[in-house]
Formats: sequence, C-alpha cells, structure tokens
Amino acid sequence: MDQHSRGQTLSPYHELMGMQVVHWEDGLARLECRLLPAHANRGGIAHGGVMLSMLDQAGAFAGLWCPHPGRKRSAVTLDLDCRFT
Repeated sequence: MDQHSRGQTLSPYHELMGMQVVHWEDGLARLECRLLPAHANRGGIAHGGVMLSMLDQAGAFAGLWCPHPGRKRSAVTLDLDCRFT
C-alpha cells in the first residue's frame, strides 16, 4: 500500500494486529485497531503492548509522510520507553 491509499492494512504485522491507517498527512497519522479477545490482558482490557505498538506505528507514519506518490520512506524505532502507572 502506498500512503495515498487509506483504510487498508499495510503489512503482515498490521494485519495480525488488526491495524489500519484511517488518516495520514504531514505530521499526523491516525490508526484504528479492532480489539479482539487476543488483544486483552489478564484484566480483560486492551494490553498495554497493543496501545504502545499503535503509538509507535502512528509516530512512524506521521514522520514518513511524503506528498509524492510512489516515493517510499521507511523508518526503524531505535528506542521506545513507556511506563504504565
């Protein structure tokens, strides 16, 4: 998928997680994830790792925007730290 297509999964990981990009522009990306029972922690709510993964992906997409179709950019997260309290 290129960044000019919306509402589609982007990779096998996104498909596994049920993530879709629903809005993408320079400096902003909004993703959605249909929460399934497999996404729950032992307390029955969304596992923090699901939320952190979505945060990581949204941040990457926001920084990877390019207004020119066909130009692909990529990124790797080197460090991501989060404390759930």
